[in-house]
Amino acid sequence: MRPRGALAAWTYGFGQLYGFAGAQEMYEQFHSGTLGPFWASGRELVDREYAGIEPGPQHFGEVRRLQLPMPSHLTLDQLVGQLRSWSAYLAYLRAHPAAPDPVDTFRRQSAQRMAAEGGRDLELRRSITLLVALRPRPLRGVTMG
Repeated sequence: MRPRGALAAWTYGFGQLYGFAGAQEMYEQFHSGTLGPFWASGRELVDREYAGIEPGPQHFGEVRRLQLPMPSHLTLDQLVGQLRSWSAYLAYLRAHPAAPDPVDTFRRQSAQRMAAEGGRDLELRRSITLLVALRPRPLRGVTMG
């Protein structure tokens, strides 16, 4: 890395889902329960928003962690579209081709609860985490040649 270089890494949080009673619990169960075994190795780093893997002071003069709120209001169909884009969902379908589609089940259960409470849109509150490391320090004992 150049002396005035910077290292930047970003990820997004899983978030909290609001819109009907039990929405967050259903969302967590779908993500970590139904799809839990199908996430790629290392997914826990994303779920923890890279906590614990920040570059240390021996490598950079300054390290910042920025949390950028990214709330969104969406319809159930928009949320379902996001769920269908998850890699763990696709892995689940490959592993269980004859099983009922878990997104369809999530959608049906959510729609029933939303209808019982007046059918308003959902709110997904999540954030983007940005790790920025500035002023790289030279590695000791390493020669470039």
